[in-house]
Amino acid sequence: MKTIVTVCFVFFLTLSLAGQDLFTSLTEKYASKEGFSATNLTRDMFDLYLRKKQVEPNSPVSETLRKLNNILVISQSIIPVGKTEDKPADVVQEIHSAILSHYKTQSFTLFKTENRMGEDLKVYLKKNGE
Repeated sequence: MKTIVTVCFVFFLTLSLAGQDLFTSLTEKYASKEGFSATNLTRDMFDLYLRKKQVEPNSPVSETLRKLNNILVISQSIIPVGKTEDKPADVVQEIHSAILSHYKTQSFTLFKTENRMGEDLKVYLKKNGE
């Protein structure tokens, strides 16, 4: 019986996480935290760039940008000790875990991993058609 309850709980938790918009949920929770940054570039930004830079309509750059829906960039720098009631490592780990669980449950694939000078960069990609 405990196993069934646990499986149902995990299933409903996964459904609720999958239904949330990552950008909104993270910014609502962590916007006031020092060092947190989130940027969402939308299709409108890409269209504006194409018009402003007068990119040729048949160029590879134009074709690629027209296929993108958005680019989401989320970062969290280490918070100085004493500036917040949360421990810096705990906040960073909490944000990291929330981001990874979102991408794992939403059928994204790991596109690029980079570890440079103590920073861990992961780029996830979700394909739709091409």
